[in-house]
Amino acid sequence: MLKDRKVEMSETAITQLKEMSAVTLESVEFAIDIFEKDDFGSIPALYTIEDQVDDYKEKLIADHVDRLMESTCNPVA
Repeated sequence: MLKDRKVEMSETAITQLKEMSAVTLESVEFAIDIFEKDDFGSIPALYTIEDQVDDYKEKLIADHVDRLMESTCNPVA
């Protein structure tokens, strides 16, 4: 969609999205592993990873708002 509109994201935003995506994928893979191995004792560790995902999301939103306020970011991105 962004490509169709010829909108580019900043390198910072791309890096942050990649980092959040990696942690999100780790969380999903870990959750699948827990259920496949019936290792429900590892659920607290999963919550820790999910908290990291939440932290990334909050930082990504805050940094995006900062870039918008500084006019260094395209609002469409």
